[in-house]
Amino acid sequence: MSFRVQREGPRVQLSGTVEHASAVAAREALVRALDGLSGEVVLELSGLESASSVSISVLLRVMAEADRRKLELRLESMPRRLFEMARVSGLDSILPIESLSG
Repeated sequence: MSFRVQREGPRVQLSGTVEHASAVAAREALVRALDGLSGEVVLELSGLESASSVSISVLLRVMAEADRRKLELRLESMPRRLFEMARVSGLDSILPIESLSG
């Protein structure tokens, strides 16, 4: 796999590259990282090396799962290129983006 998910308390970090072939595995790993959490969860993205519609799709699915679990998800250190893709598609107002990196 070209991505990595690490969790330390309510902080989850996604790093590496999320490609079409790894999107389902990345989503599943992120959803597993939500297990047992409550309240606010931070998804830290500064180590994300790819910026594609696949990455945005994974984030939207994880956001929906967090919402279903009544978690307050925040996206921190979103790569600027990924933010620009979200902005162009109008998703920047939907995604809970707290800060940008790069």
